[in-house]
Amino acid sequence: MGNTCFLVSLLADPQNILATNWSTATSVCNWVGVSCGSRNLRVTALDISSLGLTGTIPPHLGNLSFLAWIAKLISAITNSLERFLEQLITLYLGRNKLSGSISSSIINISSLRRINLGPNQLSGSIPTIPRNTSSLIGIGLDTNNLTGEIPRQLALLAELDCSFNKFAGRLPNEIGNLQHLQFFNMGPNNFTGFIPPSLFNSSTLRIISLGVNRLSGHLPLSSEFWLPKLEQIYLDGNELSGPMPFSICSIRIYPRQAWQFKIFTVAQSTV
Repeated sequence: MGNTCFLVSLLADPQNILATNWSTATSVCNWVGVSCGSRNLRVTALDISSLGLTGTIPPHLGNLSFLAWIAKLISAITNSLERFLEQLITLYLGRNKLSGSISSSIINISSLRRINLGPNQLSGSIPTIPRNTSSLIGIGLDTNNLTGEIPRQLALLAELDCSFNKFAGRLPNEIGNLQHLQFFNMGPNNFTGFIPPSLFNSSTLRIISLGVNRLSGHLPLSSEFWLPKLEQIYLDGNELSGPMPFSICSIRIYPRQAWQFKIFTVAQSTV
């Protein structure tokens, strides 16, 4: 019980769920929030969202000595840190009251495919994510107090949600060049300047949400507006001006997509 109490003490657990459920008396695969692979019984996902947890995210989560100790505690999985990390592909810590900054040791776990840390009360900037080593395809950081720059060069990234934070400055030009990006949500925040033209010339983007920022300038000409997979676009609450691209009215929507398409919203702009 001592080891379990130490683990739970890393985060305040007001509902006492982890303290009563995460016990060495049962298989880790039976712990609340833990999912294991059916063949090798190794951890593949950790979801402790909506438990009312408070405190800071332990920086040791991606640290060698801490995870080696974890591996000993849950020996049913493995005694090897490397094997443990190979299997951890999904991490959900959203809908809690976590505060402090995001540790680079967490977001840079090489096997991680999806990470969701919102909503919480996190602050500071997003740690630098190595471009050539990250396997991340989904990053959810919505509804925190984050500032600084947003990830811009992750080749595999398909979903990026940084909405309801305190990001400012210009949207990076590189965003529109991500070849797998499908979901891009940056509003509300405090972004200013022009919308990168490359964002309107993507073969993969389905949803663009930039509402409630301070973006300005014109939308691209119809000849430069090419979003064949587009289903939803939100630009309301900005300072955009000029004509609306005529090509938005001629987007080809297949029957299976027709019910999904949302109105092109530009309210509070002068488009």
